[in-house]
Amino acid sequence: MPNKTEKYLALACKTADSFSRQWKHWAEFLITAARLYKYSYPDQLMIYAQRPDATACAEYDVWNNKMNRYVRRGSKGIALLDESGGYPRLHYVFDVSDTAPRRNALYPHLWEVEQTAENRMQQLMKELLERNPAPDKEKNQMAWVQHMNSLKAQAEEMILTELIYS
Repeated sequence: MPNKTEKYLALACKTADSFSRQWKHWAEFLITAARLYKYSYPDQLMIYAQRPDATACAEYDVWNNKMNRYVRRGSKGIALLDESGGYPRLHYVFDVSDTAPRRNALYPHLWEVEQTAENRMQQLMKELLERNPAPDKEKNQMAWVQHMNSLKAQAEEMILTELIYS
């Protein structure tokens, strides 16, 4: 009789196999994977196989300690495979739908701010470099670093003003 780990591995294999049979399954998986972009492909696959509608997943301690949310009693965790100890074992994550806020709780949409800020940083750095070209890096490396640090500080201040303080 297969153990729990083997059952979940079989479920993931069956789910991955369905991708090659129906493109709709692959498209649905990609939507789930996009929401859970910080997870590895195998973890995304395991999450999709068990809960395709998952939007923001984290471990129990992250919800309790960092996000100041609690996992509702009776919520079923999403099993992920952990092979870091030399042999496969399961650990569990919970979707935001399995949680409820406490006072001063953080909400998962705040996680998206990081990605938005990174994208805005790239855009601002490009614009600032067009307006204020950097010195030649080959000829004067210290001046180039100083200039780039100055532009980065300007961009960070603009991002804080646009995304955080407003």
